Amino acid sequence: MKTWRSILVGWGPGIRIFKAVEIQDHFLAGRRKKAQEAVPDELIDKVALVGPKERIIDRLQDWKKAAQVSHVDSLLIKGATKSDLLVFAETVL
Repeated sequence: MKTWRSILVGWGPGIRIFKAVEIQDHFLAGRRKKAQEAVPDELIDKVALVGPKERIIDRLQDWKKAAQVSHVDSLLIKGATKSDLLVFAETVL
């Protein structure tokens, strides 16, 4: 199973190794709030669709392109309302 640290390290210079170590060290020491605060927005954007509806719709286009070349093979939706699910369905299908 991949850890967040291995994912960050694998991304190379865009997200530095020290950031991965910082996040993991905070988390393992029980400082979860500090670990969360240390996660770069760039990482969140690479692994999650968050924000206002318009931003998610825009970002979904990138995910659809990534899926065409097998960089994304699944999309998990958690905590979505019916209207959120309609946005995903209309945008993805």
